Amino acid sequence: MCTVMLGILLSTSGHHVVRTDGIAKPPMELRITLQQQSIVQCEPVVVFFELKNTSGEKQAFDPGIEPGQGNLIYRIVGPDGTVHRWHPPVVAMREGEKAVLKPNESMSHRDIVHYSGNWGFHFKQPGQYSVEATFLAGRVKDEPLLLRSNSVSVTARPAAGIDAKALERFGGHPQAKFALGTSTDFAIADEFEAIIRDYPTSVYAPWCYYFLARAWQNRFRDTPKIGAEKAIALYEESLDKHPKFPLTIEVRYQIAKEMLYLERRTEGLERIEELIAAHPNLRLLQRAKRAIEGLRKEGHEVTAQQLP
Repeated sequence: MCTVMLGILLSTSGHHVVRTDGIAKPPMELRITLQQQSIVQCEPVVVFFELKNTSGEKQAFDPGIEPGQGNLIYRIVGPDGTVHRWHPPVVAMREGEKAVLKPNESMSHRDIVHYSGNWGFHFKQPGQYSVEATFLAGRVKDEPLLLRSNSVSVTARPAAGIDAKALERFGGHPQAKFALGTSTDFAIADEFEAIIRDYPTSVYAPWCYYFLARAWQNRFRDTPKIGAEKAIALYEESLDKHPKFPLTIEVRYQIAKEMLYLERRTEGLERIEELIAAHPNLRLLQRAKRAIEGLRKEGHEVTAQQLP
């Protein structure tokens, strides 16, 4: 994704921060929901992350990294009781960028949970999983201000039929291949294309489109027109064939952003502004809005390189 996420530390300068030890109510509420309550084993899970300012004062986040290693962590308990912990990837923010939540204002984001390096593969074993998140929102007198989310459940079904065949084609480890798909490694391109071609109705096919498109975007940043044309074609084909894919908003944003590389500036910016208007609380689009407004205020042209 990828793409996108929440600020790392709560700035206490000029704002009230409350302990979470039962003495007072925390200034913010963290809630997560899952876009899929039932999946096929090894299918990625999309977690919808919402942070709401429940205090009567603004809460400001430090610029720097969002979300950093350690400030947001998911705890996933498998059917056999095994506990996995997963950090979203680090995405650098621009210098001086700051997120502020006004009273009762919310900020949301989607994380894709699919592979966790040395911790192994999530959602591979059929059965029920529970997921919860903990967010380091700041510090009070050197003590961490930790926000813990609600717990949600997802059930992984055994792969059957075309899904079982696609899983076998992946060697049983599609999540590791999806992790590679976010990089510039094209060794997995043939496998993604084979799933799209031979198992187009499997649950893994839309994810192959998504990560293959991201690989094209990342691989050809020095010659972005090549990557942009291929990525747009993959994204648009994916939306046409898989309209219920859980990351359609992010996909539409990536299409619009890639249009800027192809000098389809008017169309691309119009699409981005339509998404911003329709989904004002999504962190990705909040960052895009702030970047566009800042560039226009300074009289600069809005380019894809300046957008998140």
